[in-house]
Amino acid sequence: MRNRFFEVVFLVGISSLFLSCIKMPIVEEESGDKMCKLTIGLDEGSLNDAIKIVETFVTDDSEHSESGTKWDPDLIPNRIALDTLKYLLKIEDSKGLVLYDGLYKDRPQELEVRAGNYTISLLSGSFKEGVQDIPLFGEVKKVKAIADSSLTVKLVSKQMTGGIRIDHTSNFRNYFKGLGLYFRKDTNEYKCRYTMPFKYFFFYPGEVSVYYKNKDGHESFTPYDKPTYKDTFILKRNLKATDLVSIVLDYDLSAINSGNIGFKIDTNRNRYYNIHNVAFFAPYGSVSVVYARTHIGDTVDLYGYIVGGDATGSNFKRSAPFNSKTHIVVAKENWQTLREKTMAIELPNGNIRKELNLVDNPDMLKKKIVIHGVIVDSYFSEPGLKNIKWYQLYK
Repeated sequence: MRNRFFEVVFLVGISSLFLSCIKMPIVEEESGDKMCKLTIGLDEGSLNDAIKIVETFVTDDSEHSESGTKWDPDLIPNRIALDTLKYLLKIEDSKGLVLYDGLYKDRPQELEVRAGNYTISLLSGSFKEGVQDIPLFGEVKKVKAIADSSLTVKLVSKQMTGGIRIDHTSNFRNYFKGLGLYFRKDTNEYKCRYTMPFKYFFFYPGEVSVYYKNKDGHESFTPYDKPTYKDTFILKRNLKATDLVSIVLDYDLSAINSGNIGFKIDTNRNRYYNIHNVAFFAPYGSVSVVYARTHIGDTVDLYGYIVGGDATGSNFKRSAPFNSKTHIVVAKENWQTLREKTMAIELPNGNIRKELNLVDNPDMLKKKIVIHGVIVDSYFSEPGLKNIKWYQLYK
């Protein structure tokens, strides 16, 4: 009787285990098979706007002729067109599994997907930063598919990249004679030859800098008055997706920078036209106060205006009479009044101090100067310049 009891218990246990094993997969299958119907479309209004942008952004600029420069539409490659048949669609789930990756025109009219989160991107084509082409258009959107429902996603064709194009006056080309003009973004460089003006270089939003790299050229390209192979920082822009920036580079020691020649904005993107006199901003191989304050320890040729003296950690004196002969204060602009936008320069004993101190030489105020030294993290409680070896004044 006792043995019979244990047999019954054993059989009941085995039966329960067997039943639980065949039920669990059924439950998991049901929870994983909750589906949603997904339909994807392209907003026609935004597509038409994008087509108009591409059709007009070159011809609108072709008549621009500041400082003798004209953007010639005949020099623009024939690739400037927005082909809607080349739009690329990608659908990816929250685990990185790609459900569709191909041409938008070949997509299924309706996709059946599991309930969950998805990232959908629709782009006007493949894109690499620094390409000379047209802006990238499209949208990247995150959506949630609900079980037992239908989800329609409309994606817009908005401009996702901004463009910069560079032209050069004869003054600039005669001074910077090499082929070493570069765009820099993040850690990447993109070469922009003098023989390739009038073309936009497109980038995702962010800070884009322009440099001249003489070491990329030859000693015959080195400016006569400063034989060095140092890189020259020209300018930087915080580029937005809707920006189209046209810049003429000039080098004229006899003129001040003319700043923004014009600015206009329309409903689709911002346009900027600039003439940038490099001689005003950065004599060959030099750096600005803005650059120097973030490069502690570097040995540099610092350019700027002598804007005052008698510095403290929070202020400086901007007019005579001055009390201290040990230093001057330099800024990128001759009107600068903010201490955090300036740099104090320690004047060493000897001829440099004798010639530059504002106590004996108040006429040095507002003079443009390039001065060679080492950037230190604290001089009057702010980044400063010490170990001065030489200087040069500019008109």
